[in-house]
Amino acid sequence: MQRLRAYLSKLSPGQVTDDSEAFGELVGLIEVAWAQFEGARQTSMAPHKAGRTDEIVWEPPLLYIKVERHGGIALGGTRAEIQQWVLNVENCTASADLIGHRQLMPMAPRWDAVRAAQELRDPILSGADHPALRWTKGTRSEVTVILKNVVPDSYKQTAAGRRKRLRTALEAELSAHGWKPVPDKPGAVFRL
Repeated sequence: MQRLRAYLSKLSPGQVTDDSEAFGELVGLIEVAWAQFEGARQTSMAPHKAGRTDEIVWEPPLLYIKVERHGGIALGGTRAEIQQWVLNVENCTASADLIGHRQLMPMAPRWDAVRAAQELRDPILSGADHPALRWTKGTRSEVTVILKNVVPDSYKQTAAGRRKRLRTALEAELSAHGWKPVPDKPGAVFRL
């Protein structure tokens, strides 16, 4: 912390540009001093993650850094969180706020659950065979919609949301014709 304070005492207030020599040196000093800031462990922030900063502003005694966090990516998301950290080098405290997101991977193409449900409605109502339908043996009064044959492959969270929207849209399309979802069975199962 003393090295960080000493370095900052020689630095002019304002933004430290990421193409300057000071930026890299300052990031290194922040990483080394990170554990000494009270509150620095909130949001599971580890010292090496401070190295992901792409913006530093020095307003004595406060040091503002923006850090890209990748927790959502590990869970199948496509965006990183952007956190604004405020480091008070005088009283050794740190706090963070979520200030936005950055798209790291392309979003999945748009998909229309209502249209997909409408395309399945007629085969279900008529009891027809369809690649996305599995009929209960011996009867055409219970059908399982094979979601993987309808919902396109995508990121984990996107696919889960699409499956949920498809079940809701199917329920809306089929309920007027006497078909109801079967709640005690997993997936999208409907019974007449």
